[in-house]
Amino acid sequence: MRVKHFVMGRGVHVLSALAFLVLFAGAASGALQQDETVTIHVSDARPLASAIKELEDRYGWVITYEDPRYVDASDVEDVTWRRKDLDFTKKVLAPRGGPFSFRYPVPAGVDAPDASALLGKLLEEYHRTGYPGVFRLARTGSVFHIVPSASRNTLGQLEPWSSPLNARISIANNERTAFDMLEAIAAAVSRSGSVKVGVASAPLNLVMGVRVQGGARNERARSVLLRTLEAAMQTLEATNQRLSWTLLCVPVGTWPEPVCGLNVHFVGSRVER
Repeated sequence: MRVKHFVMGRGVHVLSALAFLVLFAGAASGALQQDETVTIHVSDARPLASAIKELEDRYGWVITYEDPRYVDASDVEDVTWRRKDLDFTKKVLAPRGGPFSFRYPVPAGVDAPDASALLGKLLEEYHRTGYPGVFRLARTGSVFHIVPSASRNTLGQLEPWSSPLNARISIANNERTAFDMLEAIAAAVSRSGSVKVGVASAPLNLVMGVRVQGGARNERARSVLLRTLEAAMQTLEATNQRLSWTLLCVPVGTWPEPVCGLNVHFVGSRVER
């Protein structure tokens, strides 16, 4: 009986020790797998656009950005002195931006945070700075859109403002290069309102080298643009790249009429075959 009692007691102690080790290992593992805090710091005339580009580069998300209207004196600054052609008789205005920092947690054990929640918090932080524009978050499938909803008028008062890409446009249904389709979209947007839109930059080898079939009938320009870029990317093989855009508008007073430039860029990295 003593032997049995000794064996049982020893077994209990061994099991207790094993349980303690398991709990200790779990606690140690939990301590090691702590949430990561990431800080994005930018300093730019358009700090929100720069922060969004950082997130695109870090996580491969497609996050399009569209400028607000810049008409209030507090939203712009004179940067004529930066002209490279030294023609200081022609005024150049730029959005009045500056430094902007945004911190967010990434839960332990995950590769990326929740995009919708993170972008919502990014907008909250940006709006606290007083920098130009009030923005809202929209989504089309896996693509996120940061679009302006209000801007300051010439009296410094916030008033509703709709992006030029909210315009409804119609384009004849034809086969054309992706670049020609981008220009057709820009021209249709220009005809629909008081802002002139042009294609400022794009990956030319792609958009001039592929042809897309399409048009539009009283559709939002943003939807037509997204459909065009997705059609262009379908022509590429062995790639995890996608296309995104920024719509950057020149402050009123730089040109005789309001002007915005459409800039298309890659998101993600090319997969070699």
